[in-house]
Amino acid sequence: MIAIADSGSTKADWAFVSPDGKREDFHTMGLNPYFHSADFIFDTLSSIEHIDRRANDVTEVYFFGAGASTDVLKKVVADGLKRVFVNANVEVRHDLDGSAFATCYGVPGIACILGTGSNSCFFDGENVSEEIPALGHILGDEGSGSYIGKQLLRDFFYKKMPEHMLAEFDQFSKLDKDGVIQKVYQDENVNVYLSSLCVFLEAYRDEEYTRSLLVKSFTDFLEIHVSCYAKWWEYPVHFTGSIAHYFERELKQAAEEFGAKLGRIEQRPIDGLVDYFGPED
Repeated sequence: MIAIADSGSTKADWAFVSPDGKREDFHTMGLNPYFHSADFIFDTLSSIEHIDRRANDVTEVYFFGAGASTDVLKKVVADGLKRVFVNANVEVRHDLDGSAFATCYGVPGIACILGTGSNSCFFDGENVSEEIPALGHILGDEGSGSYIGKQLLRDFFYKKMPEHMLAEFDQFSKLDKDGVIQKVYQDENVNVYLSSLCVFLEAYRDEEYTRSLLVKSFTDFLEIHVSCYAKWWEYPVHFTGSIAHYFERELKQAAEEFGAKLGRIEQRPIDGLVDYFGPED
C-alpha cells in the first residue's frame, strides 16, 4: 500500500492507495517542520485511528509538505513518519514539487502555491527549480492567505476598510488590538490564524475594496514569484491551494492584467499526485 500526502500549514490531504488501485482519502492537520517536531508528527499521526490501523500495511510514503525545503527540515518530517510507518520507504519533498507534478503533467511550466503561504517553482518537464526563496509569513508569502489576512488587520485598525465593513469585521474577529497583538506576536501558528481571516471576504466579494485588495495581493505575487523566471510569459502559470481556488475570479483578473498565461487552478494537488505515484492501470 502507498501513502501519499499533500500538506499545507493548515491542513494535509492524504490518500492510501492499494495495489489494485483502491483509494482511501482522509485529512489531518497540516504538518510543517518550521513549527512541528518529529515527536509532534509521530504523536499526531499515531493517534489517528485510520492511520494507526493501516500503518503497518504501508510500504511507500510520499509526503509533500510546506516547509520541507531543506535536507534538515525534510529529515524532521521523515523521522516522524518513519516512526509511524515502520515498514515503509519514506520520501519527503517540498510542497512545490507536489504542485508541479499535479498541475504540469510533464510539460514545462511555472507551478505556484497560494494557500496559507505562497511559493513558486519552474518545472522543465522533469525537474523542479526555484529562482528566489520563500521567506514565510513575516517577510514574504505574497498573495497568500496570511498575506491577505495581515492586510485585513491593518486596514481594520487603520480604518482603511469601508465603514460598513469595519463593524462587521469587528464582530467577525472578536479581538481588540491587544488580542490581535497576542495572536500575531505571541501565539503559535500565526500564519494559520492570519489566513483564517480571509473567510471574512467571502461575504464581500462584490465590494470594490475586496476586489482591489485581492487583485493587488495576487499582482504582488506575480511580480515577485513569477516574473523572476526567464521568459515567464511563454509558460503556463498553474496554481494550487485554497486561496487560488476560492478567489479564482480575482486571480484571473490579476493574471490577465499582468500578462501571465494562466494555466490550471487546482485546490487540492492530491488527485494529481495519486495519478502520478499510484499504481498503473
